[in-house]
Amino acid sequence: MSDWRKRLVLRIIHENGGRLVRRKRHLVFRFPDGRKFVAPSTPSDLRAWRNSLSVLMRFLGVRQQVWSPQDAMKDKRIKRRKRL
Repeated sequence: MSDWRKRLVLRIIHENGGRLVRRKRHLVFRFPDGRKFVAPSTPSDLRAWRNSLSVLMRFLGVRQQVWSPQDAMKDKRIKRRKRL
């Protein structure tokens, strides 16, 4: 259900230099400045990856809006209509 959010969280972590330190019950990442970020490995809550994404954005100090795949599809539909 939230697989795209998991991939997004992991991509953002790796783009910012985070390396996986430990993987057991949680995914523990260490950043070059020494800080750690912990994400769930098998979350039972449907909102877990959405919440992890929010925490990660605050952790990194990023203030940009993350678009969902549905928003991307809406943008494509608008562009297609304009072409015709």
